[in-house]
Amino acid sequence: MSLERAHRLARLGGAIGVLAALALLGSTLMASNRGEVLVKIEGGSMRPTLDLGDVIEVNPGAVPKVNDVITFVHDNHRTTHRVVRAWTAVSPSGDRRTLFRTRGDANGVDDPWVVTDLQVIGVMVPKSVAATTAVTLERHTLLLAALLLPQLLFVVFIETANVARTLRPTTQSDDEDGCPERESNPQDVSIRGV
Repeated sequence: MSLERAHRLARLGGAIGVLAALALLGSTLMASNRGEVLVKIEGGSMRPTLDLGDVIEVNPGAVPKVNDVITFVHDNHRTTHRVVRAWTAVSPSGDRRTLFRTRGDANGVDDPWVVTDLQVIGVMVPKSVAATTAVTLERHTLLLAALLLPQLLFVVFIETANVARTLRPTTQSDDEDGCPERESNPQDVSIRGV
């Protein structure tokens, strides 16, 4: 493969890598602007809907309804379960709160606790392209490397070509070898030192 062809392929690979990186960045920014949060499932209580190690996306601004899957904090632990019942109540201080009864899909009974709206982190939403991409890249680091490799190769080829151009000796004919004696001695008379 000629250096020029390798140079063209490196440019193409670099352009593809840059476009892929920009697409990933753009979709990630869109997801973060919507305020959605990625949550990793750390237990098996939501099987078969969610499995251990799955990553879900939750919307903190959504209002939970019955049958929604929510992520909440209980006893300083993050839990993701399905809402089986919701109601409003007034606290002793006079605040109106929404309360939820939850259950894991794999569990036969409701959770023994009641979740308040203050404990809810968010409602599970379908995963966006950004979330799916982020999870895929986290699980497959070789894929991330494959996205970055064309950019790296592009830089290496460009710098190699620049160094080769800098180090390449310039070829001049004998008449143009830059000898000052020939320039000042058009008749080609020998000049001898005294």
